[in-house]
Amino acid sequence: MIDVRECRTDEEFSAIYPFIRELNKDMSRELFEQLLAAMREENYHCITAWQGEDMVGVCGYWIAHRFYCKKALQPDNVIIREDKRNIGIGRAIMAWLEARAKELGCDSMMLDSYLDNEPSHRFYEREGFIKLGYHFHKNI
Repeated sequence: MIDVRECRTDEEFSAIYPFIRELNKDMSRELFEQLLAAMREENYHCITAWQGEDMVGVCGYWIAHRFYCKKALQPDNVIIREDKRNIGIGRAIMAWLEARAKELGCDSMMLDSYLDNEPSHRFYEREGFIKLGYHFHKNI
């Protein structure tokens, strides 16, 4: 059984750090805490997935308005513990997010995925997402 919970306290948000490091290997705890504080000020939300007493996945999300998709829930950094992949945790997270999006009156869900993360592309397509384009980034 997978239990999906929304982070509400500082401690719950802070507990996602090991998962965030999976995608951001060089991120210090200090930088994580600084970015997390700024993101929470900008309406960042986060959920965690649990199997019993073990946190096995995390996913941030934002609510955004865009001309092309109207009001949308945007999952951000869907991360499943490596030894717990392919057992339904990602699907439980996506189901929770879709229910939340409907609850909030969203018209759609949108997300970004790294180009080289083919397993996630297949997962998102199985979950009903379609590829619309590329996300471009430029450091300044």
